[in-house]
Amino acid sequence: MSSGRLQLLLAAFVCAELFACGNPSGNEVGAFEEGDTDGGECVGGMAECECVAGQCLNGLECIDNICTDVPCTPGSIGCECVDNQCLGNNACVDGICVEPGGDGDGDGDGDGDGDGDGEPTGDGDGDEGVPCAIPKAAVEVAVPQIMLVLDKSGSMKLLWDHDGNPNTPGVTRWSSLHGILSTVINTFDNRFDFGAMLFPSTAAVASYNDTGCVMSNAPEIPITANGQAVLVGIPAANDATIAGGTPAEDAVDLSGMYLQSLDPTRPKAMVVITDGMANCGDNAGSPSQLFEVYDSKFPLTVQALWTDAQIPVHVIGIDIPQQLSPIEPDGLPDGVIPWCKLDQVAELGGKPANLAAQFACAEASTDAQDFYGVGNDAQLLDALESILTESLSCTATLEFEPEFPALLQIELDNVPVPKIANCDAQDGWIYSNPNGPYDRVEFCGSWCEMLADAGEADALYFCEP
Repeated sequence: MSSGRLQLLLAAFVCAELFACGNPSGNEVGAFEEGDTDGGECVGGMAECECVAGQCLNGLECIDNICTDVPCTPGSIGCECVDNQCLGNNACVDGICVEPGGDGDGDGDGDGDGDGDGEPTGDGDGDEGVPCAIPKAAVEVAVPQIMLVLDKSGSMKLLWDHDGNPNTPGVTRWSSLHGILSTVINTFDNRFDFGAMLFPSTAAVASYNDTGCVMSNAPEIPITANGQAVLVGIPAANDATIAGGTPAEDAVDLSGMYLQSLDPTRPKAMVVITDGMANCGDNAGSPSQLFEVYDSKFPLTVQALWTDAQIPVHVIGIDIPQQLSPIEPDGLPDGVIPWCKLDQVAELGGKPANLAAQFACAEASTDAQDFYGVGNDAQLLDALESILTESLSCTATLEFEPEFPALLQIELDNVPVPKIANCDAQDGWIYSNPNGPYDRVEFCGSWCEMLADAGEADALYFCEP
């Protein structure tokens, strides 16, 4: 509604309610000028007089039910621009701040789009912010760091039906893993930094003694922005030297210490990909104990990494049996169910897959399948894509901390992101630390995925005048 039409309607209301637009003698009541009185009474809607139904004439504002002439706040709608900028999404036209498109909806919601959501921009919701000296700065997305912990034991040379087609020749499990890693890294390299650790190391050999359990003292491929380094650093798809036991606990322990030494502001996750059960335990006193006994320290190490450092461990199992393992000197832990051991590890890793129950295990607290059990290349690819999608970063770092945190606004591709109170129940953004420091923000709900697609966002800084 235009201000002129509002004034006419308000004048009519004042006339009807206060003056009846006439008098008993039939003489016409004359128009009052601003501040005039009739017999010493204040005229409603005029300056320094009572408001009429919360409204005032001549552009006055109703404050404490008194019509008051309030100076224009620079950057607000109808007021002067500040360095050609206005609060929120309002536009500067001929030196005056107007709503986008000039529609003048005047809903007072504070976000400039007329939807009444109440975001602070100074167009009637009581916010007094004006653009700061540096009004806009980039928001840097925190790129997650992913450590791939890869089983290089001798069983990874076994052939399997990688494509679900019995008429095609089988390939080694390692060949499948290498090919799927290539696909995934090429797809996600711009969203994650990858590294890799092998268990055992390339120095391990096919021998029934501790030389089959040799580990590097740190990840073979440190985490970098170049995911291709992983594909170059691990054995080739057709490598014939794949050999050794399954020292998975050592690999998680060493990789965990490495991850904790990196930038603490970066999100982190570990992905363990294996086709068997952990052995090569630290306390083994003989070759048979080294290979035929399950390393019960493995789930505890995974659990500690999650509970103590909040680094989740995702688990993918390649062709994992659901039968009790035989008791024989075959280099594999005896008398355990491989499926159940991996299910337990994945549950303790903090981010269980929570898939439909397939096999009930006493080791796990629920019947849900907590690790990703894969039987071909397509399932392996789906599992890795699911884990990485879940691991996308929702956290971004501000270029500098706002002087007035309550006035900060965030935009993604020039679209305002609503500030919210509960990340679990709402879509928008919140401060990572509600009580400060206010140097990081978290995108919630659908905005997290949009942040990953955009790769960057903008912070709009407003200050009190």
